[in-house]
Amino acid sequence: MDDVDFKILMALFENSRETYRNLVKKMKENEGLDLTENTVRKRIQSMIDSGIIEKFGININPAVFGFGVSIAIFEHGYNAFKRNFVEKLKKNERVMYAVDSIGTVSAIAFTFKDKDDMSRQIGAISSAMTPAKLVSTFIYENLPAISVKLTPLDLAIIQSIKDDARKTPLDIAKEVGASASSVKHRLESLVKNKIIDFTIIIQPFLIRDLIPYYLCITFNPNSNPADMEAAFSKVTKRFNKFWLRQRILEPPGFIMELYASTSQEVRENIEFLQEVKEVDKVIFFLPSRFYSFDRSG
Repeated sequence: MDDVDFKILMALFENSRETYRNLVKKMKENEGLDLTENTVRKRIQSMIDSGIIEKFGININPAVFGFGVSIAIFEHGYNAFKRNFVEKLKKNERVMYAVDSIGTVSAIAFTFKDKDDMSRQIGAISSAMTPAKLVSTFIYENLPAISVKLTPLDLAIIQSIKDDARKTPLDIAKEVGASASSVKHRLESLVKNKIIDFTIIIQPFLIRDLIPYYLCITFNPNSNPADMEAAFSKVTKRFNKFWLRQRILEPPGFIMELYASTSQEVRENIEFLQEVKEVDKVIFFLPSRFYSFDRSG
């Protein structure tokens, strides 16, 4: 995998339904790369065949159902994220995904209704993760409020594309019993109203030549607001090869999935964060496997 593959992955992460023609256009306009549709198609297929791209899926905004999102960080024995952890987490309908690591840290994302419900979910997840130890929890910044009511057709479309976001409107229409034009209109509405977005699920441990790593960065909540915003901007500017960046509300900070060319680059980035006075804590881990749990049914 090279830098061109990475840029294609980034584009697919933002919108996995991009056509090959649009991907070629984006690579030219945003990256200065002269690629053909056939080249892009072959590179994507190669990443599918290697298992790097696991599926073209969708994200459903939990706020549609009145949920917030939290991340729980657990520590356990070295490489001790056991298979039974996954089976137990899969049974919990509030768990969205889990990230295992090469080391002693795992991250679990889950939904909650309110603070009391969040405490209950943390208790249930901690029980499933025994004997792993809960070390931190983070609440994502408030998701946009959703006032749109999903129709039966909306739900049928979501069910149809949850494992293959690249289906054509005609293919979806055949499955849901509607016209292709109706499907296209509803898809556009679902995206416009921030109910869903199209993305890809990848397996970071299969990526070669780039080092995937996660940083959970929290800032001192007692910092001057202006200084904290300046620190946010400084940190954001530093990391340009990010796969995912989610701002967290409590405690204030970021969760980022990043990619580096060398281990030296990783060390320099961590040292950079340690020198930002507003940064309170940095949790670092190398992901080994991503477990996504289907909650769209």
